[in-house]
Amino acid sequence: MEKLISVTDYLLIRLEELGIKDILGVPGDFNLGIVEQIEHDSRFHFISDCNELNASYAADGYARIHGISALITTYGPGELSAVNGIAGAYAERVPVLKITGGIALAKQKQKLPLHHTLLNGSYDQSLKIYEQITCTSGVVTFENPGVKIDELIEACYLYRQPVYIQLPQDVAKAMINPPGRKLNLQYPIKADSNILVKRIKEYLDKSNKPVIIVGDLVRSYGLQGFVKQLLITSCIPFVVSWAVKGIIDENLENYAGMYAGEFSLSVIQEFVESSDCILSLGMFNCEINHGEFTSRLDRKYLIDVQSDFISIADEYYDSNFADIIMQLKDYNSPAGIREVKHNPHYTIDYSSLPSSQIEHDHLIYLLSEFLQDGDTLILETGTMSFTAGYYKLPENVTVLSSVNWYSIGYALGATTGVSLAKTSGRTILITGDGALQMTAQALSAMLRYGLKPIILVINNDGYTIERAFLGKNSSYNDVQAWNYLGLTAAFGGDAHLAKVATPPELKSTLSQINSNSDKMWLVEVMMDKYKCPPALVKLAEIVANATTKLKNG
Repeated sequence: MEKLISVTDYLLIRLEELGIKDILGVPGDFNLGIVEQIEHDSRFHFISDCNELNASYAADGYARIHGISALITTYGPGELSAVNGIAGAYAERVPVLKITGGIALAKQKQKLPLHHTLLNGSYDQSLKIYEQITCTSGVVTFENPGVKIDELIEACYLYRQPVYIQLPQDVAKAMINPPGRKLNLQYPIKADSNILVKRIKEYLDKSNKPVIIVGDLVRSYGLQGFVKQLLITSCIPFVVSWAVKGIIDENLENYAGMYAGEFSLSVIQEFVESSDCILSLGMFNCEINHGEFTSRLDRKYLIDVQSDFISIADEYYDSNFADIIMQLKDYNSPAGIREVKHNPHYTIDYSSLPSSQIEHDHLIYLLSEFLQDGDTLILETGTMSFTAGYYKLPENVTVLSSVNWYSIGYALGATTGVSLAKTSGRTILITGDGALQMTAQALSAMLRYGLKPIILVINNDGYTIERAFLGKNSSYNDVQAWNYLGLTAAFGGDAHLAKVATPPELKSTLSQINSNSDKMWLVEVMMDKYKCPPALVKLAEIVANATTKLKNG
């Protein structure tokens, strides 16, 4: 007879199968049994964050690097504190296993008025909330618990979005058979996908000046290798969408730049929008990727490949993103593909910039020089996220930024997860003072677990991104002045510290960072509170013009 294992053991076997080594979360009474078991399991390391919001951001960051992550909280307050981070992961298609230690089913059956409940005799309010922000959700019961766990994990992996798994205390301890098979992690194949791929190839064959947009889903599905093969084999010029800079080697001859409507260089916007066949591979059709809706992609020339559908010249078909990409990878385009004659990079004349104060172009220029093979550059929501499309990157360097959910404070929390998941290269974060104040305790978690990110804090006296739209001098856009370089000591840790106010000082500090990587770096970068990067200036102009038109009728 096969030896029985607990339901918690079953879940951990599956997490090991997914290659997850670090399990993020916050302990709480309803999940303590699970966390205690993880504590004594050499396969895993439980990363206990200071609060569930930061833990949810960290889980998002971990999944963007590793491919999937696990987040454990307790029922009620714990899981509700994680809602914002899970909602962001859902919006941006990041696969996170949200595991909740739930109230024992036996206690629920008695309708006991327990703590962490709303004292209304109901225990499913959180489940109903998570149903809105996950691709699927469920409570694991005594009836086929292993089947339910597998079903939820497979959905998370296949649909590249979070799932909610509530594991009640008594179910977690129940004894069941171990898994009888491996998880099914094969992407489904649609019956007529080969017909759709044939149609795409026919459109490309007939085109005189095709272009490929490499979008966000390529990273979500981990299909960079297949897409790179397509680009090399086909020789078709390609651009990347706003928040996936570095997803494909920018040294390829057919790299044509970053496309995001009027946030792009005008020559790149014209290059893309004049194409007679635009193959968009998983670009999120959202405000920022389309440059505040200034993109002009003629739909009669557009093939838009999304997670579960394709539109070809405005005709829609069910499909599967991964299946389509893997079938396209060997496409060989006919001769006559147009060359990329323009400079695909955002160029900066560094010598013409002011030397007395730091501007965003200084950061873009100096960081582009500073980055090394294997680095990950994380950009906080705020002014820095509006620099995402402008860096010139070495091979194997990627930029991570929230392109749609835009929750301020996200990136500092995500840096914890990115640092844990990376096996090589550096983790570099640029955040703002306002954003850091929202999730500052993430520094404590990083120090606790010996993580060594390079963190640049832009001190520009508050929410500059908000000032760009309204309340330029209003007090609600200010923040309390903190001693940012005193935070690591306050959190009981040690780090390299620096404060810079001029471009030469910033350049010198970056050089020092290259020579000292034994611990975290925390650098305070002084900047004028009204300085904005080019894309944010453009966005503010578009919004102001739209407001004026609305007022004038």
